[in-house]
Amino acid sequence: MKTKFVPTLLLFSLSLFLSLAVTHVLRAGDVPDINLGYEQSISSSESSQSIQFPDNYQKDFSHYATIECPNSGIVRQMYANSTAIAAAKAEQNLPEGSVIVMETHTARRDANKLSPVKLNNIFIRAKTDTSENNNSQNWQSRWFSPSGSLVSDNENSCRSCHNRVKNRDYMFTLPQLVNSAKTNRLQYGQTEFGLAVCR
Repeated sequence: MKTKFVPTLLLFSLSLFLSLAVTHVLRAGDVPDINLGYEQSISSSESSQSIQFPDNYQKDFSHYATIECPNSGIVRQMYANSTAIAAAKAEQNLPEGSVIVMETHTARRDANKLSPVKLNNIFIRAKTDTSENNNSQNWQSRWFSPSGSLVSDNENSCRSCHNRVKNRDYMFTLPQLVNSAKTNRLQYGQTEFGLAVCR
């Protein structure tokens, strides 16, 4: 009976000692650094932080194009930051740090022209090195409300649409951007392929 009791007492003492030791090491608020071999996944909300809404883009960016969408009655106002403008002027690929802003406006028809009436949405495309899809040449897209609040960071529709112009660095308005950068003049055009998305 004595011999069975001694190992039990030793096991209990060892368990108590280990418990006290762990409690001492892991004080309140301490978190052990344990790597279980899993990669940390980035949530949608964390991913959306990679593109910040450029509050002063109308002042700080270049307004390079106005694009009419006759099929949907929308006018798009296009802006680019200095990084994109400099690369376009040199006819180089747009580098990381390039940001394009597209405003979509409800418009009224004046004779043969669409005139913007009300700002509906703001779409931001940015060249980053953390794109979730290498097939888009590191472009990321976000959809914001006119107040600058994030509406959506789902890029599926953006990617499928911009794949039509992958030979232009996935940019529909790359020709207008290059012309505007070289001439310092606002460019005008119409949507291609009869597209009526991004209202």
